Amino acid sequence: MKSKQNKGFTLIELMIVVAILAVIVAIAYPSFLGQIQKARRSDAKQALFEVAAKLEQYYQDNKGYPTTADMTNLGYAGATFTSLEGYYTIGFNGVPTATTYIIEAVPIAPQDDDTDCATFRMNHLGVKSVTGSLSADICW
Repeated sequence: MKSKQNKGFTLIELMIVVAILAVIVAIAYPSFLGQIQKARRSDAKQALFEVAAKLEQYYQDNKGYPTTADMTNLGYAGATFTSLEGYYTIGFNGVPTATTYIIEAVPIAPQDDDTDCATFRMNHLGVKSVTGSLSADICW
């Protein structure tokens, strides 16, 4: 008489595998979200460098920076605009003068929960700063 051999997995074995996968996902998911936020920060940096280049060109052409927060002088519509990928609002921090400016990139949804770097800023001297919990050296 032949003995019957069961092939397959028991319910306990399957539940153990599911539990292991759940632990792996619970550990990996926050890290994945952090990497997504880190990648989106390049959107802010690229936009700030673009605006800074236009401001420097304006300075060369007009012997001073625009003295209004309206960015139409630089080819943008209004006082602020959304970055290329749409994760930041770009504009002036305060009103620029003929010799100084501070431009900033303020995160908008879904990037607005990034508290590590938060708002990116750059001034007329090229000094970079952030308002988040990390230092500018790490964020930039």
